[in-house]
Amino acid sequence: MHELQNIMIFLMADGCDYITGQTIGIDGGQHLAAPSTFAGLAKLTEAQWAKAKEAMKASAAKEKAQRTV
Repeated sequence: MHELQNIMIFLMADGCDYITGQTIGIDGGQHLAAPSTFAGLAKLTEAQWAKAKEAMKASAAKEKAQRTV
């Protein structure tokens, strides 16, 4: 509730009338480090990065080969 109170006070301030249509996550920053985000990429080894890079290159080459002019 503390986070919610702070954002509500902020949004009700006179200087915030320009903020419209925004999504404001109130999760204590969990969205930055949750398993459902890219936070896990920081734990990859050099070999895993190389494997991922090759997989992306192969996928892009396959898609490119399927294109028609």
